[in-house]
Formats: sequence, structure tokens, C-alpha cells
Amino acid sequence: MAENYLWDNQSPNPTSDVENPSPAANDTAESPSNPVQDRAFSTSKAVKVALGLTAVAGAVALGVVLGLNSSSDETKVIQAASSASAVNTVVAENNGSGKATKSINQDFSASSGPLEAKVKMVSSSITNGYETCSDLEKEITEALKLYMINYIKSEAENSEMYANCDPDNENWYWEYYGYDDYYYHDHYNNETAEANETVTTKKGIPRSSIKQTRSSLPLSLQKQTRSSNQSVHTKKNSKDDKTSRSKRSGGAEGSGFEQNSQNDNVNERDKVVSDGSFIYAAYGDVLQVWSADGSTEEVSITRMPGDVKDCDWNTTEPCTSSSKPSIQALFLGNGRLTAVVSQYLYDYGTSETDQAQPIITDYGTKLAVVVYDVSIVTLGSPLKELAYEELTGSFMDGGSIGNGDKTVIATSTSINTWVMVEDISRSQPQYCGLNTTAYTELAKSTAESQVASLAKQMVTELELVNDCSSIVQVSSMLDGSIDNVHDLTESDFLLGYFVQLYTLDVSSADGDIPSTVSGSFSPSYGNLFLTDDFIALPSSIYSYNSTTESSSYSTFILGFDLSADGDFKPSSFGHIPGEMYSNYRMDKKDGYLRLLPYSTFTDDTWTSTYLSKIYVLELPSASGAMSLVGESKLFGEDGSYFVASSRFSGDLAFISGDVYSYVNQLPFVVVDLSDPTSPKTVGSLQVDCILSYLEEIDVNGASYILGIGTETDTTTYERFLVLALIDVSTPSEPKLAAYHKSESGSYTDATYDFLSIRYFDGSLIIPLQTSKYNETTFTFTYKNEFIVYDISETDITPAFDVTHPTVDNYCYYDAAVPSRSFVFNSELTTIKDHTAIKTDMAGNVLSELDLDKGFNYSVCPDYDYYYYDVGYPAYAYNDDAEEDTDDST
Repeated sequence: MAENYLWDNQSPNPTSDVENPSPAANDTAESPSNPVQDRAFSTSKAVKVALGLTAVAGAVALGVVLGLNSSSDETKVIQAASSASAVNTVVAENNGSGKATKSINQDFSASSGPLEAKVKMVSSSITNGYETCSDLEKEITEALKLYMINYIKSEAENSEMYANCDPDNENWYWEYYGYDDYYYHDHYNNETAEANETVTTKKGIPRSSIKQTRSSLPLSLQKQTRSSNQSVHTKKNSKDDKTSRSKRSGGAEGSGFEQNSQNDNVNERDKVVSDGSFIYAAYGDVLQVWSADGSTEEVSITRMPGDVKDCDWNTTEPCTSSSKPSIQALFLGNGRLTAVVSQYLYDYGTSETDQAQPIITDYGTKLAVVVYDVSIVTLGSPLKELAYEELTGSFMDGGSIGNGDKTVIATSTSINTWVMVEDISRSQPQYCGLNTTAYTELAKSTAESQVASLAKQMVTELELVNDCSSIVQVSSMLDGSIDNVHDLTESDFLLGYFVQLYTLDVSSADGDIPSTVSGSFSPSYGNLFLTDDFIALPSSIYSYNSTTESSSYSTFILGFDLSADGDFKPSSFGHIPGEMYSNYRMDKKDGYLRLLPYSTFTDDTWTSTYLSKIYVLELPSASGAMSLVGESKLFGEDGSYFVASSRFSGDLAFISGDVYSYVNQLPFVVVDLSDPTSPKTVGSLQVDCILSYLEEIDVNGASYILGIGTETDTTTYERFLVLALIDVSTPSEPKLAAYHKSESGSYTDATYDFLSIRYFDGSLIIPLQTSKYNETTFTFTYKNEFIVYDISETDITPAFDVTHPTVDNYCYYDAAVPSRSFVFNSELTTIKDHTAIKTDMAGNVLSELDLDKGFNYSVCPDYDYYYYDVGYPAYAYNDDAEEDTDDST
């Protein structure tokens, strides 16, 4: 019988209130800092900043799900311990099959004061959406009240010093803590006040006087610089090898240009794609297209829509700057190329009081989808644009299905919780000198007067494309353990992000793009798991148990099914311990979702134990909860290993382990999933390396697992790229068939960028970088190349390499392509950074394309020149530094 995680008393998940969760940070490069963090320092505002950050750190989820599905003949009801005035009931059931399942049967969580709030508990109804958006607004109102209740309680308990506030003594705070010297504080205040006088942004972010205009930055910030060294190509095979290689390649009239994606029916997000006739590459703010046959005389260049505008950083006049557009992803299929494009907007010279701060915010990100017609491509001319559509939020992930007819885009927007609590923060002047009782009453009154308008503002700012029928209903969450039901009245888990799933019918794009949208509030966001008819949206929650001083993570999963109308609608939910780091750790087969989370438990001595398990969730036949039907421990009982990589194949899962120490002899296991209720390890092998990537390949008609990873010398700590070929023809007895170790200092993008790998017709093609340190000259030398390996049943042999130019300097401009390779008619094209090189399958260069051709080159000045002479001219000491540019176009 599979133990249910929710009832597993041996599980190291916390069993009491969760406190102080880690912040769910928006880690997009385009997001500026939180407005609260940049406020000018003052006595009361300093604490206001700290409290605001605490609020943001506590903001994790508004609508997340938990529960397990079951039916029962016998029901035993156990009253759960909780101080909330809610009906919190745990149900243990027998589903009639002789195997017990458990579920949560709860309705609402109600607060115990100072405000009355009633938040829905998780149930199957959350996937039904809302009949009207007014219903959504009502439930957001209740959730906001619960959040504000918790905030008021926290302020009352943790900010009692404000009872000693003296409005007539500006130094009361420092005197309260016993400081006599205010020099630093006064000096900082005066300096900052002068720098920020009357200059704030629309979102309330002050502008410092030291900032310069974007146009005053050196040109090097607008361009990346490459070394002038031409690429060189070194054949590693002997004359006999070359002859054999040429003979084999010449007889293979094949092409390999399809994406090396996890699921054959889904194309993942990428920046370089091909349809066999042309290669399409996202190069910063332009699309470059050239012929797959290797001719480089003509290239199609299409600039992304979006005006670029600079503003003076010190302006007092309203001005919105806009960055260059940046292509985030490309999706290709059926004569359509879809580009996801982001742009960063920033407001200058707008007073904070000019307009209210938004609650739902993307912090200046403008996101759009552009569809191009590639059924006919004319080199030398831009692509024909078919449709342009702006989306809400920041790009999160995406994929295309149905031969590229439909593109699924996931976006996320942040919840600015400071807007909700700013007026009930005890640092506000109206609470100065009030005792805890008086503060609580006044804050309660303030919250009651604002909560309805805040909820209405949130719904308005969501800018929902359709109605609210496909929005997952707002519900509270529980701690993962039922042994002590979490008291939601004291939970910080209320607000995080709003995630939207756009289903775009790009095949019908003509002027606009027919689309539908589903959405949910979520505690965090990450990669989607997408099949041709299902989406899993995992979100991880950090839990800290203050009683035992231990911490762990759990993951809530929302499922979306492809409806008869051709769009994805919320359908199911589930819960497992641990974090889902990658969509490659998930798989769906025959109505079951198989998952491999990274699960660690840290105790009060900061000792971590890994709970390495594989979990199987059964998807409901109709909308509802996923049932945990099976789980199995991996790598033994000692908790030393965690999952490094995995590959699902039918009823088998191939999994490699890792450990945080310099040891080799790491586990590789084979798990049999033919019985979803009883997954079990059937075979194991020890390997001398960490395998970061696994792929099932065919070698002369037999199936093998190819592993790519690193081996570390435990004496010198040198690292080596390794390739391992594992024979899994007998799952119970996996065998190491071949092993190759590259030279010291070698590493590859393939350990994290799985789309950079191509296995075709017995050849493995991967990018390789090598860094060597010369102890005599105290300098490093770098090599940037692709290596082609011959793979046989017993050997992995380097055949030849294709060396690309190295990049000398990084000038902060997004104009480089990731490592990709394609095979067209037995000829190899490798692409990396700024160069595409075509060779035959013996390593002879046929053509080379410089993607920088037609663009301005620039030379990056050194750090001192930029930082002092341009960024902070008042501190400049290098008067002779001059910008060296080449303005050729």
C-alpha cells in the first residue's frame, strides 16, 4: 500500500505553524527593485522599509491547492487541532479497493479577529472558476482581510516601540535604542533628501542625483564585443578514422533539425529553430533567418516592434524610457513563426502622489507576441508580420502543440503587498505614541475602510482577457502535515503572483491572435510541464517550524486539461513534498502524473536530509483532486543522495543521484512504474561521475541511456566533462557500456541547456568550453567549440571539433544566440554566440556566417572607465579614457 504523504508520520514535513517563509522573488532581469526598498531613509521610514519587506517576504499565495481525491464506504472523522473558527475536518477513507486513501474535507477558514474574514478551504470546486468576476472580487476581499489581520497582529506584537514614539522629537527612535551620536543618521538623511528632492517615479521609486541619462552611457553597453580571432577547426580523428567517417556520412542522406525536447508532441521555448529549409535565430532585438544549405550571401533581418526611448535620469518632467525589445522565445510550426518579445519601460519625473501604486504589477515589463508568415521566406527582406498581441505580465514559460498550430504562453505578475498594508503599518505617523490596543483599533478601522476598494483595484488590474470562468477559485492552503492542521489566521501564506496561461491559435492569426486565458494566484512560479492535452503548473512553498526550528519545501500542482473548445481549463490539483526544479522531472502516462521532486529537510542543527522519492498522482476523470496512489524511495534509506537527473521512458524511469561533497561512485537506478500504485527500483549501478542529463538513444537498433555530466578528482579537485553510455536492455541489470572523460577544465552547456544536445545517426554533438590556467604567465586560455563524438555499443570516440570565436568582453547587451546544432543532408551547422559554421561530417568547413554583420561594433572600456568616468564622473580619475567605437553599419 502506498503511504499517503499527508498522513506519513515519518515524513520530515513541519507539523505546526509555518512562519517566516522565504520571499517569492520575481527574478526576471527586467524587474527593478521593490519600491519600498528605494525610499529615502528617515527615522520612521527606515522601519517602514523593514516592515514592508517583511510583508513582501510573507507574500506567497492567494489561491493554491491541497488535497487527495477518494471515495469511501467507511469514513472515520477526526477533528483537527486548529485555533481558527473554521470547520477543519480530516477524513480517512477506504475506497473499496482495500487500499486506504486520505483526503481533506474542509469548507472555510475563519479569522478570530480583529477583522472577520472567511477564506475558502481547498476543494474540488476551486477548478470550476467563477460565474462572474464579482464573485472573484468577493473572495479576494476575504483573503485580503485575512492578510491584513495577520499584518496587524504582527505589528502589534513586533513593533511595540512605536508606543514610545514622540512626534515632537525626531530622534526618539535612536534614543529609544540608546544611541547618542546621530551624525551618520543625520548626514545620510540630509544627503539623501537633497538627492531625492521632488524626484520620484510613478511607482514611488526615488531618483538619485548621481544617475545619468541612458544615452550618456558608452556605446559598449549597447553591443557585445567578440575577439577578432577567426574560428579554427581541428580534426581529432586519424586519417583512417576520417576515411571511415566520410564513408559513413556520405551514405547517410538524413537530416536532424527537430528540437531535442522532452516530449515529441511539444516544442519547448527556444531561441534558435529550423524547419529544414531555413534557420531562425533570435539575436537580441532582431530575428535573423538564413538558408539551411549554408549559403550566407543573404540573410533576412526582422527588427522587433517597439520604440526605444531614453530619458534623462534626473528629469523632473514626466518621461517614460523604453529599452530595446528582447526576444524571449521562438515557436515554429505550419508556416508560422511566433516570437515572444519583452521590453522594459521606466517612468521618470512623476511624483508618487500623481497616481496610486498598482497592486498587480509587472514592474515595467511590456510583453507581446508577434506571429510571422514563414511559408514563404525572401532572404534579404524582413519576414511578413501577420499579427501582434500584447499580453499581461512577464514571460514565464511556454510551448507549442498541434504541429505548432497552438502556442501556450505562461506569464506572471507580482502582487505588491505593500500597497495593502502601507496605511496599517505602525510606522505611519497616525499611530505614533499609540499603545497596542489603540493601534489595533485604528488599524482595524483603516483596513475595513480600504479592503473593498483594494479588492476591486486588484480585479481591475488583472486585465482579464476573457471572463472569470477559467480562473482558479481563491482558496487558502494548509501545512503539508495533517497531524497539526495549520492555523490560517496566523499564516503568512496569502499573496504571491498571478499566473496566466494564454492559449494562442497562431494558425488563425490575421491581424489579431484568437486566444483564451486561464489563471490562478500562485505562491511561486517556474517551468511548465506541457503535453499535447495537459499542463501541470507546480509552485513551491517554503515552510519553517519555529517549534522544532526545522524547515522544508512542498509543491502544489495545478492541472489544466485541453478542452473540446481547444483551450486549457483548470481541472485538477495535487500536493507532494519537495520542490519541482525542472519540467524534466515530470511525466504523464495513462492518466498518471509521475514526479521527482528535490526534497530536503533541515533540522535545528542545520543538518540536511534528502527525502529522495518518486511520486505517482492519479489524475481525476473529472475536475477534482489528484490522488497520491504510489511512491517509492530512491538510493536507499540514509538520505544522503538527491536526484541529479532523470528520464522517463514508458513504464521505466532512469534516475541518477548526487551528493553535496566531492565523491564519485554515485547511484544510477532504474524504476519500474508499470504498476502506478507500487513503483519500485529494479536495477542499480554505481558511476564515477555526476550525470546532469540523461537521454535514451538508439545505438544500432538497441536502447541505451546516454549520460552527460562531470567527474571531479577528489585530490586535485579538477573537473572533467564525462559521457557515459549505459546499457539498459535488461532493466534489472544496467551496465556501463562506454565511458569518456574530456581534458581537465572542460565543461558544457549541455548539463543545463538540454536543447544544445543533438544525437543523430550515431553521432553526438555537444558544445564544449575549456578553460586552462598557465601558472607561469598567470593567465587563462579559453576554447569555445562543438565536439562531435562517434557512439558505438562499446566506445565513445571524439571525431572532430568545430571551434567558434571566444567572447572577450560582456557588454550587457542581449545579442547572442545559445549553443545549437543541426544536420541538413549530412552536413553539420553549429551556432553559438555570434557565429554559425557549416561543415561536412568529416570536419571540413563549408561556410561561416557572422551574425554581427551589418551591426555596429564597439570596444568595451574597462570597468574603471565606465564606473568612474561615465557612471560617477565626480569621482573620475582616468581623464584620458576615451570610448573607442566603430560606427560602420
